[in-house]
Parts: sequence; C-alpha cells; structure tokens
Amino acid sequence: MSKEPEETIKELLIQHVGRVPSKEEPNAERLGWKFDHPLAFAAIDRDLQPRLTQWIHDTLTPRKTENDRHTSYGLKHIAEAELNQYVSNGELKGAMLLSGYLPADFNVKNWTFAFKFVRHPLDRDGLPSQAVAKREIAVIQPLREAVSVPRDVLTDVQRLRPLLRSLGLTVPPDRVKVQMSNPPLVPSIPGRYEIPTFEDPLILELEVDETWTKKGKQNLGVVANWIELYLEPDSNVSVGERDIWSLVEGSVGCPRFLEHGSFRALLLLAEFNPENAHAKEWRFKTRLKQLPILRGGKKWERYYHRKINEAGIAPRAS
Repeated sequence: MSKEPEETIKELLIQHVGRVPSKEEPNAERLGWKFDHPLAFAAIDRDLQPRLTQWIHDTLTPRKTENDRHTSYGLKHIAEAELNQYVSNGELKGAMLLSGYLPADFNVKNWTFAFKFVRHPLDRDGLPSQAVAKREIAVIQPLREAVSVPRDVLTDVQRLRPLLRSLGLTVPPDRVKVQMSNPPLVPSIPGRYEIPTFEDPLILELEVDETWTKKGKQNLGVVANWIELYLEPDSNVSVGERDIWSLVEGSVGCPRFLEHGSFRALLLLAEFNPENAHAKEWRFKTRLKQLPILRGGKKWERYYHRKINEAGIAPRAS
C-alpha cells in the first residue's frame, strides 16, 4: 500500500533537513516554513493532488543543474494557469518533492530545482505562457529534427489506390512510367494512364516518382512526419483540410511546395479518412495531440493559436 503524501513529505524533510520544520520555530516565516510549508500539499483537495503531480510529470523533466530562472513561486503561477485552480507556493513545493525534485536549498522561502520544460505550458487564454521562453523547452529541438528528417513515403504509396476505392472514388489503371517535367508529360500509350488533377490524391504517385525533384520528396516526408507527430483521431471534432494545411505551413513551411492532392493522400495514408470524399473540401475527424512548433515570431504564433482555438482542435487538457 502506498504511503500518504504527508508521511512521504515528512520522511523527505527528515532525510534532507534533519527534522520536520515547525511553523512556530524561529525564522519560520523568513525560511518559508510558516506560510509556504510543503506539507500544505497533503491538506489540499484530493482531486487536485493527482492533477498537480501529473502536471509536473507532463511538463517538467530532471536535469543535472539548478534552474534558477524559475522558483517554486513562479512555477505555481504557471501550474495554476493551466489547471485553472489556485495553487499555493507550499502546495507546489510539496508536489515537487513527491515528484522526485529536491530543492537546491531547503532553507529559503522560494525553492529552485534542477529541471527543464518538455513542453510549452499555456496561459489562461490558451496561448503559450510568456513566463517560459522557447529556448527553455527541451523537446523543441528533437521535435524540429524529427519533423525535418523526411520519412520515406515511397513504401506507403502502394496502399493509396485501395484506400481510394474504399472511399468510393474512381481510380484509373496503374500508371506506366512517365517522364516528369513541369507539367508532367504523359506517355504516348492511349488509355493507360490519365494525369490526375492537382486535387486528386493520386498526384502523390507522380510526386514520389524517382525522377521527381529531391526537394519534392523531402517535403513529402516532412509533412508525413508532421501529421504523425501532431494529429490524432477525435470523433467529436470536424476540421477542414485547409485549416490543417495552414498549420503545417505555419510550422514547417512545406505545403506550398506540394500539390493539394498529395496532402490529401498523406492524410489518407496516416489513416485519416474524410467525412465526405466527394465534397469540394475534405473534412477530417481529428485534433492536435500537442501544440506544433510555429515559425514567424510571437505575432504569427498568436495568430495560429487563435486559429487553433477557433477550429476547436486544441490538444486535450492534461
């Protein structure tokens, strides 16, 4: 049976401070033991306890050196903005102890810890918190690298025609080898292949052709990675393909190099089926897993986050 939070916090204090400091002892107020005691965590609502520790688990990760940019007092403001519930300094300190984070100095009012952010916490308006700088978020660089390393979509293309048939769309015979140019050239074999329109997902077959430009192939892989990283199914949300396209462009800037149909094909290959494949604009039951990395500074970042909220595709609250 797991220990109660109060018991665990007391054991940690005895281990690292040598005692459980009292609110009545000398200098208790100056040292934070009177109004900011970590045992305050044990007294809060039982529903908030797991939400606060889960927030720490989802938002922070340990590092070797102290992070003196954020004290427990600052962290508590960041946490309560996302949890939409008041969190005291002492409650945050207790939650950090229970989550495995020891302060650099127990005998100060506002503790500091050795941690870094793994995601960008949001403010009360659902926008990235200005209390946390982008450079502080450890996950940004790995995500940027993951999005930038093209995934090979060549092996996926063979699944495209059966997918289109399952949606009730007309699929022409398999194409023969075509010479790529701008526009593509059709081989002189009547009836064997019809060049798809730019909105037709089969345009992807041309874009992955071995004679296509390296830039085109790279962009296909980048967008395929983006879809895998940031989208998840959600039966309660319906979003237009142009809203998704806009977010990809704001994040990695590739769609302007891709045909519209290829973007549709990549969504299909990622198992996102349109609500109506015969509609002029396809709509999908999907939402964001997490907020994408966006380019263009704070002005554009706020613009895209506003668009995310208007489309109703913001990540689920943790």
